Amino acid sequence: MFVLTDRDGVINKNCDGDYIKRWEDFEFLPGAIDALKRLAREGVMCAIISNQSGVGKNVMTKEELYEVDKRMHEELRKNGCVVEKTYYCIHRPEEGCSCRKPMPGLLLEACREMNVNPKEGFFIGDYYTDIEAGYSAGMRTILVRSGRGEKALLDKEEWKVAPDFIADNLEEAVDIILNLKEKG
Repeated sequence: MFVLTDRDGVINKNCDGDYIKRWEDFEFLPGAIDALKRLAREGVMCAIISNQSGVGKNVMTKEELYEVDKRMHEELRKNGCVVEKTYYCIHRPEEGCSCRKPMPGLLLEACREMNVNPKEGFFIGDYYTDIEAGYSAGMRTILVRSGRGEKALLDKEEWKVAPDFIADNLEEAVDIILNLKEKG
């Protein structure tokens, strides 16, 4: 069992239409660090998958994105969390790349690099495009209400697929995953 998770709106506060360009703008959501720490304690591998088209739109630089990523990983490690890697799509939506969610490209790349079967994993996200990406990759999916999750629940007519589970936040999503792990 393993977990892939979206970043903005799941691990950290979403900037509502803007991008996190500086570490000072990054704010962990309540309980997110504890949830990731629990996965590490249970031996569940975890990686992050995130669309960051601000780079492709020249709103932020790759260097700014990777500085925030580096600081996030440092903070997670300092708190006992183990996140294998972060996978970013930096393309604009209109570029039609295979790595931008809802396409499953980055999820499948993460599975290959982690040497895991997508069918044995979960993808956690806060928007229906996350759920579509997880479904397309063959993973079980959890929609969290944090971030854009409440909006996604109101926009059900936009859904192409439904999530396997709905949780209030990352902590509750991890509860679901660890309960299923315990049951075998």
